[in-house]
Amino acid sequence: MRRKSAMCALAAGICMVGAACAQPQGYGFEAEIGTSLEQLTRDRGDWRSTYLEVEARNAARRAFYGRLRTTERFGQADTEAAAGTTLPFGRWGVQLEATASPTHHVLAKHSLLFQVERRFEDGWGVQGGARRSEFEHTGTDLVVATVDRYFSAYRLAYSLYLGRPDGAGFNPAHRLQGSYYYGERSFVGVAAYAGREAENVFPSGVLVSEVRGASLGGRHEFAPAWSFAWEVTIHRQGDLYTRRGFGIGLRHAF
Repeated sequence: MRRKSAMCALAAGICMVGAACAQPQGYGFEAEIGTSLEQLTRDRGDWRSTYLEVEARNAARRAFYGRLRTTERFGQADTEAAAGTTLPFGRWGVQLEATASPTHHVLAKHSLLFQVERRFEDGWGVQGGARRSEFEHTGTDLVVATVDRYFSAYRLAYSLYLGRPDGAGFNPAHRLQGSYYYGERSFVGVAAYAGREAENVFPSGVLVSEVRGASLGGRHEFAPAWSFAWEVTIHRQGDLYTRRGFGIGLRHAF
C-alpha cells in the first residue's frame, strides 16, 4: 500500500512538472525529490517520509510551488498535497499556502497559511503570519513572527511561535537560525528552538508539551543545475519521545 501511494505521488508530481513547464516564458523551474527517516525513543516506530516539490519562479521573485508527500508516523500512512505562491509588491511580499490530506490519520485534513513580509534597508526584514490546521477531531492555530537580517553571505533570524489547539490558550516557542550562503544554490544553516508545541500524537490526539531541538542542514550544488539537500535533526517532545533523524534530497533546475 505504501509503495502504491508513493508511485501515485510520483506520477502526480511528474504531471505537475509538465504543467509547470507549460507556463508563460520568463519563469525558471526547479524540482526536488527526497526522503527522510526519524527514529523515536520509548519503543515508538520510525517516522518515514518521501516528497516531490516543483517550483516556478521569475526574475521579479513571483513564485508558484506544489508539493506531494507520503508519510508514515505511529504506524499510520498518510499522503498530502500542498500548493502555494509568493507574491512580491516592492519591499512587501505575501505568501499563501494550502494543504490537504485525504487520509489524515496523523497529518492535518487541510490547512491554510497566510504570511506577509517587509524588507528594510541594511538587510533587515520582518515576517508575520498565521496557519489554521484542521484535524479529525479538533483544529490548531499557529501565529508566527520573524525578524531577520542578511549581511555579506549570512542570514540570522529569530522567530516567535504562538500555537494553540481549539479550546486552549496560546503556547510560545522560540527559534534561532543562522545560514551561510557560499554559492548561488549552496548554503548551510543551523537552528535551535525551545518552547511549548501542539503535536498530533496518534492515537491520543493533539497534545501540548515542552519541546526543544536543533537541526543542521543545507544544499550543495555539485554540477550545473544539480544540487542535493541534506538535514540532520534532533527533537524532544516533552516526556513523550525524542526524535533523531536525517533527510536527503536531489534538486534540478530546468
